Amino acid sequence: MHAERKLHAVCLAALVLLAGAGAASAQDNFKPLWGWQKYPGYLFYYMERPTPHRIEMRVVPKGVVTGYGLALSFPDVTGNPGVIFRELSRRDAKDYTGYEGFSTWVQGDGSDAKGAVVFGYSSGPTATFSLKDTTWHRVDLKWSDFTPAPETGNIGQLAFSLSRDSKRPATYTIDRPGFAKNFAQLERDDRTAGLKERGLRLEMGTRGPDFRKYVARADQLAKTKAKLAAKKPLTVVAWGDSITNGAQLWTVGNAEAQDRAVYHSIFVEKLKKKYGYEDITRIKVAKGGYQTHQAWPNIQREVLDRKPDLVIMAVCAGDTIYSNVNRFKEHWTKIVEKLRVEGIEVICWVPTPIQFQVKRGDPFAEHVRRYAKDHRLPLVDQRACFMARGEVALGELIPDDAHPNPRGHELLAEVLFALFE
Repeated sequence: MHAERKLHAVCLAALVLLAGAGAASAQDNFKPLWGWQKYPGYLFYYMERPTPHRIEMRVVPKGVVTGYGLALSFPDVTGNPGVIFRELSRRDAKDYTGYEGFSTWVQGDGSDAKGAVVFGYSSGPTATFSLKDTTWHRVDLKWSDFTPAPETGNIGQLAFSLSRDSKRPATYTIDRPGFAKNFAQLERDDRTAGLKERGLRLEMGTRGPDFRKYVARADQLAKTKAKLAAKKPLTVVAWGDSITNGAQLWTVGNAEAQDRAVYHSIFVEKLKKKYGYEDITRIKVAKGGYQTHQAWPNIQREVLDRKPDLVIMAVCAGDTIYSNVNRFKEHWTKIVEKLRVEGIEVICWVPTPIQFQVKRGDPFAEHVRRYAKDHRLPLVDQRACFMARGEVALGELIPDDAHPNPRGHELLAEVLFALFE
């Protein structure tokens, strides 16, 4: 029952293209939102007018790798909030003339507030729905439910919001939003799938994409994994450049919020959740533009004196811009060999794309891959993971062509964590 899915998100002036595909059918339903959160390029931003405020959007977790929908939390602030899920120009807008309307599964917060689906920005055709029901249920919105009437032959932007008269804060969770050609057929499909009797649990237990294809030799982290399994104190050093330092994360809030959004913080929090204890110390050692020939003389003070169990060796992206591959090979290799001699487990980090359109970083990446393979060292191929998204997604994930944005850091953390799945 799935057809082509296209979602777009907007953060003020920034557009984020989202895309997925499925088999043709009588419906045009989007994928379960757990997949949206897990796939690179699927990034949910907020619109808040007149004053920007963060609207919390999170996948509702069940265990470590499953989720039931996406929770939208609208704060008590001035303005008309909305979460933009699809941004299509009039040229790219889709024709839904033969469809009955729009459908989504909803779990309300029990309040008197009303959720809203808006075509266009804050003033487009709008239909509302109650948030009284706190159980999963499907909401079908016919074209006649929208005011003013939508131009069904040319629907572009889609947003989830609250009605203008709703009292905030308010929260609701959504999943499986999409356009329906026939609501009765959609009802039959949902019953056949067991969704009407079981809610969304039938599909929501599925995994996201398998990031393990971007890692290698996870078995070489035996000491670290043994400590984790025994819930013993563990120290992780993230050693890197401006990416490790959290450049491009200033959009998420203050310094504390930025630190929570950086990849190594997300990664360590995932470890704590998986292994069920808190005594995992994360130490960030990072500088903008840091290169391996600068890091090598500082290895004792910056890393060894901290007595880490595990080092994420992410000093590399700066080299791909400012250094040459021979100097990188020399100093990167010295660093990794020294860490090994000291009995420290090290994760070899393939540099993320910098100026990816000219592939300047390829020879640097190949050295890391080859050395890690020849010496049986754990590897996270961040470059391959990012490059696999395609040029459009790279422009979204690395908007300044150097530093991953918050969703990019989530992706970095997912690849790291794949060594422990």
